Amino acid sequence: MMRRGGGHGKDSPDLFYFPSIVTREFVYPRPYRFSPPPCENFFHSSIFPARDMTDITITTESEYEFELQKWFEIVRKAKLNLIVMFNNPDFVTRGHFEKTSIEEAEDLMFELSVNSNVSEEDGHNSENLYHKPHKICRDEFVLFRKQHLPQPSGIDYFSKLSDEIILYIFQWLPKTTIVKCSAVCKRWRDLSYDESLWKRYDYGRKKIEPCVLEILLRRGVTILRLAMSEGKSQYLLKEFLNGHMVSSDFYLYSSLQYLDLSMVTISPENLAILLSVCVHLKKLSVENCELNEDCCKKIAQNHELTVLNMAMCTGITPEGLNAICVNCEKLTEWNLSWTNLTTECIEACLPFMPTTIERLNLSGHRETLDDYGLIEALQRCPNMIELDISDCPLLSEHSFEMIVKMCPNLEHLHSSRSYHIPAECNRLLKEMKNFKYLEVFRTLTDKSLASLREYMPNVQINQHVFSTIARPTTGVRRTSIWGLRTRDPSV
Repeated sequence: MMRRGGGHGKDSPDLFYFPSIVTREFVYPRPYRFSPPPCENFFHSSIFPARDMTDITITTESEYEFELQKWFEIVRKAKLNLIVMFNNPDFVTRGHFEKTSIEEAEDLMFELSVNSNVSEEDGHNSENLYHKPHKICRDEFVLFRKQHLPQPSGIDYFSKLSDEIILYIFQWLPKTTIVKCSAVCKRWRDLSYDESLWKRYDYGRKKIEPCVLEILLRRGVTILRLAMSEGKSQYLLKEFLNGHMVSSDFYLYSSLQYLDLSMVTISPENLAILLSVCVHLKKLSVENCELNEDCCKKIAQNHELTVLNMAMCTGITPEGLNAICVNCEKLTEWNLSWTNLTTECIEACLPFMPTTIERLNLSGHRETLDDYGLIEALQRCPNMIELDISDCPLLSEHSFEMIVKMCPNLEHLHSSRSYHIPAECNRLLKEMKNFKYLEVFRTLTDKSLASLREYMPNVQINQHVFSTIARPTTGVRRTSIWGLRTRDPSV
């Protein structure tokens, strides 16, 4: 046996190793090859036990044979301790090594041979001794064998389930849990990417990361809420476009059908990029967003669009409005309130209004919407059910008379703060058979309002403070857009 420093610093413990020649002699012991220990220090080495002669039986009287027998017992005890040390699956420390008796070592060796099929010859083979994994601690060295986890036994009943049943189970899990399930195995990964699990997603009031939005679009989300989110990255969907480009003029578009972008913090350029991959939209809200002509033209490519909310938008151009009017022929609800449309925008939009419009909000145009423009819009929309002309002081009683004449199916009218419309005109609404609601806030005195309620008892007056035309969320439904759930069901 030889002693050598650990080589890991001055604080590292001393390590002991045995030359292979000694190991071979241990494997094939021959009495005549051994001689008494060359020096006294050999017996005091810390890896061999102390000179405890209690377990040694003296069978000869010769001094030489006595020393030889003592030497064999010490070597045998060291051999067994080494075998136990390198084969015991539990940690074996130096203290345990020095205190192990021959009987305990033999018992441990027998147990090891039964459990791990390691024989004594295999145990003190030089290759096994030198190539066992070991770990060095600060105060004492610890040698151990790498433990192999037992293989699970039994039948995997989950693998016998069909994909449809697993998908039904996944439908009740939150999106974060589904993402974790995708890392279990290849089958779960394929199932977790199924489009049926990603139909709806609520990403409102968060920061829009390009990778997240790209992943959602790739997985086929159809109902997406991004209201009041923040997306300032200039590469919002660059990778998505590069990955979906099939040719120079053709893209694999997203499956989005219901998109809420109300009050989202996003540049017009990024908004145009997002809208460029959406051609199947049915309902869209860009309320309080900054638009440009390109954004309006990207909106116009959705020929199935039925609901469009553009309230309080800025940057609207006449060409963009005209493109929407011409291409979105199925539009039934359109909110253009407080968009500060110029005279050119009014002339490019109202005369070309889609004939399918049933609910229209033109409130807030204080200086541009007059009787002539409103009449042009009414001529194009004979099926009008709800109309909001609040805060339009240029409208007069002539417009009110044309409303009664051209909109026989009208049910709800908002004319709050339109001060040039006389109070007596409201009595004309009694002639309309389907009329139900009238909003005239800040236009009538209390006495006139009471008289009007007596004159039209079947009409509810001033019951709705805010208009709900084309708005995605109304009332207490803060996590639904247009009546469609966006969050996962609670289990």
